[in-house]
Amino acid sequence: MAKPLIWFTGANGLNNRVDPVRLPFNPETGVQDLATAYNVHFDNTGRPSRRKGYTVTNLQASSHSLFCEGGDCLFVTGNALSVLGTDFSSIPIRNVAEGLRMRYAQVGSKVYYCNGVQNGYVKGGISFAWSKPATVYNQETTRQYSQAPVGSLLSYYNGRMYIGQGDTIWFSEPFGVRLYDLSRSFIHLPGTIVMLRAVESGLFVSDNISVYFFKGDHPEEFKQTEVATYPAIRGTDIKIDASVVGEPTIFEHARFSGIAAMWTSAEGICLGLPDGSFQNLTERRLTYPFSHEGAALYTRDRYIATLEP
Repeated sequence: MAKPLIWFTGANGLNNRVDPVRLPFNPETGVQDLATAYNVHFDNTGRPSRRKGYTVTNLQASSHSLFCEGGDCLFVTGNALSVLGTDFSSIPIRNVAEGLRMRYAQVGSKVYYCNGVQNGYVKGGISFAWSKPATVYNQETTRQYSQAPVGSLLSYYNGRMYIGQGDTIWFSEPFGVRLYDLSRSFIHLPGTIVMLRAVESGLFVSDNISVYFFKGDHPEEFKQTEVATYPAIRGTDIKIDASVVGEPTIFEHARFSGIAAMWTSAEGICLGLPDGSFQNLTERRLTYPFSHEGAALYTRDRYIATLEP
């Protein structure tokens, strides 16, 4: 009796880098790559299903820059920085420049924000000025402190705020995110900075040329390493739980652990691990149109990125 042929039991996901007639297929398991997958989700077993739809809310205006990391949920609609309620209601808390993307950093109960021309912080649903304190204790007589520069990127790491402004990263005093010594506390990069993302042992930083990892507890001991010769796409970086990346085995709970960074580049979706290791997860499988900017989120163990044409 002829052995039955298994046609299809699951998929490894989309692969549009290979000619469809040459896509990998395992006749023993019936698992293969797909040449096309539109609005399709793959679970951890390789089972494809249709992407879930969406629900219309009462927010009718164009909105962007959504952020929530356990505190206030913020977004921008029109020319207003707003707080989003659990019922999708919104409360405007500050007028901001229209059309500029807002970036955020959660520090305790405060959410600091900037958009390149304005900055501040939100606590308890109220926006405050990000100003220098009136009195600075234990200040060295030779140092002059300024308030936070108005940048376009933010990342909080090991007690300091890091602010991306053009080709410069400004950093605050330790545990003093309102204090900046602009004559000393900066790092220059070759190109315009498009990503700042902290992990356990340092910062993943991208300008519009390359991606670097700054390893160390504070700027004075940073060791800079180029981890990718192509840049991140602005706005696509998020932080994730590294344990959800890859499949667990019977010998370990997960392949990775700790807080990791994930972003999209022109060469694929990339992972920056807590120890500074770098992986391009899709460079051999996916290709997509080039973009200078996008947005991303992490939900239900899924990284979702959108790219502007």
